[in-house]
Amino acid sequence: MGTALDQYGVVGHPVGHSLSPFIHGMFARETGQRISYRLYDVPPAEFHQRVRAFFAQGGRGLNVTLPHKIAAVEVAHELTPRAAYAAAVNTLAARPDGILGDNTDGAGLVRDLCDNLGVAITGAGCSSSAQAVRPAGSSARSWAWRRRCW
Repeated sequence: MGTALDQYGVVGHPVGHSLSPFIHGMFARETGQRISYRLYDVPPAEFHQRVRAFFAQGGRGLNVTLPHKIAAVEVAHELTPRAAYAAAVNTLAARPDGILGDNTDGAGLVRDLCDNLGVAITGAGCSSSAQAVRPAGSSARSWAWRRRCW
C-alpha cells in the first residue's frame, strides 16, 4: 500500500461553509480509505482551467456545487444518462479515458421515496431537474414546474 493519499474535493463558489471535508473524512476513516478531501473555492471564470489542472495532477474526483453544475457538463469527456438528462453535473470522476460527469442529486431522494408515491417538485435549479429523473424500474410519478428553462 502506497503512502500517497487519493485526492478528492468539492468545487464551488463560495464553499467555505461546506461540511463535505468532515463528512467524507469520517466516511473514509470508517471504511479504511486513505484520502484527502479539500474545499476548492473557484470563481466561474477559473472553473474549467482549475478542474482540468486538478485531474491532470492526479485528482480522483470532485463534487460540484453552485454555481458550477451546468459548466461541469462542458468539462466532462463523458456523461452518465442522468447527467445528460439533467443537463447538470454534480460529480466528476477520473477515468482512464477522461473525466466522467454524473448527477447524483436525484438518486438519494428517489431511494428514500416509496415506489408508488407521487412527488411534486417546484423550482428551476439543477437539483430539481435531477430529482425529476425517474430511475429505471421505479414506478414513482414525478411532476416538475419551472418558471424558466436553461
